[in-house]
This record gives sequence, structure tokens and C-alpha cells, in this order.
Amino acid sequence: RRLLEDSIETVTIGHDDLCSESYARVNPLGKVPAFVTDAGLHLFEASVIMGYLEDRFGDDPASGGRIDGEGEGATRGGPSLGLVPDTPDDRAFVNLLVRIHDLYIASPNCTQPSFSHTQGCMYLDPTETEFTPASRTMDVKTRAAKAAEIFK
Repeated sequence: RRLLEDSIETVTIGHDDLCSESYARVNPLGKVPAFVTDAGLHLFEASVIMGYLEDRFGDDPASGGRIDGEGEGATRGGPSLGLVPDTPDDRAFVNLLVRIHDLYIASPNCTQPSFSHTQGCMYLDPTETEFTPASRTMDVKTRAAKAAEIFK
């Protein structure tokens, strides 16, 4: 069974990469996640990427799924990638979680200098160091408040 990881290339990027001109061509918002299709289409936002991967690889016999029949009568006869749940209720719940993440956890919803999204409380340093400029820090009080936002 071929895995999805065998079909796509994963690139790890750092903060400096997010601010680069080359990354801005991939995602003009300068955020992760981002994905470039084989055809060169640039996708960003988790739900869009998940939908694309499920559509692109979900029925690939080599990745564990299969299609029964041909043309308009074809039906999925095997397992999907599991990125999209099978029932409407489960799909709605996953869509809700992704939407909450994209709007409230990962999005700064603000353009003020040094303002960070809520997710920043999980990785921004509390103090400036030789490796961390002041613009990439978050004091302990702000970190605690942002972490509390996640659990509301």
C-alpha cells in the first residue's frame, strides 16, 4: 500500500521563509499551511488542502482506495484517505474544528507590528535572545492569556 507521504513532498520552513518573496508567491498571506499541486496551483488554508488531497488521492487504487465502475456510475468501493469523514455529522464537526483553528487560533486578525496569532503562544520565546529578535517574542502574561483563549 502506497502512503500519501510517498506521493507528496514535504518542506519544513521557518519564520524567515514565511517572510520571503519566494514563499509569498506560494501563499500571499505568509502563513502555513500551503501546498503546490502538480499542476502548479498554489493552495492554502487547511480545509482547502485537505479537500484537494482527498479528491486527488482518495480514490487512487495505489493508495488503498478504489473506484467501482466507470464514468458517472462509478462509486467508491474502497477506503478513502480518511481526511474527510464518511457521515454528514462527522464532516460538519471536522469542518467546524478546522474553521475554529483557521479563524481563531492561527489567524492574527490584526496587522499591528509584533502582534501574534493565538497559536504563537505555543512557540514564541518569552524573551529576546541572540537567536530571537524582540518582534518574535511573547511575554508570559500575553502567552497565558492567548493559551486561555484556546480553551474557552
